[in-house]
Amino acid sequence: MKYTGTFEDYLADASKELTMARLALETGKLQATVGRCYDACSNGVRALLQTENLYARTNLRANALFAQHFIRTGRIPTHFAAYLRDLFEERQNAASDFDENYTLSDAQQFIRTSEEFLTYIRSNFG
Repeated sequence: MKYTGTFEDYLADASKELTMARLALETGKLQATVGRCYDACSNGVRALLQTENLYARTNLRANALFAQHFIRTGRIPTHFAAYLRDLFEERQNAASDFDENYTLSDAQQFIRTSEEFLTYIRSNFG
C-alpha cells in the first residue's frame, strides 16, 4: 500500500524515530540506535521526495531519487549523501552481525548527524 503522508507527516515520523534512537542510546542499545537513526533519515528523505511529488516503494529507490533530485542538483550538501550511504551500510551490518561493536561515541555521532540532516531539511524545505 502506498503511504501518502505529507512532508510534515514524514518529518513527524522522523522525529519519533530520532527520539527512539536517543532512548536506545540511553539504554545502551547501540545497534538499535543505528537502526533508528537510519529510519529517521529515511523519513527525512521521503519528506524531501514529497516536495517534488515523488514516491518510492523501497528505501533503495528513495535514496536513488534523493541523489538524483537533491544531491546532484546541489539542493542538499553532498556530505549528507555520504552520511546516508554510510548509515545504510552500518544498518545492514548491525542487522546481520549481532556482534557488531559500536562505541558510545559512534552512536552519539550517528544521532548528531541525523539531527543535523533533519534540521537542514526543516530549515530549507519546510
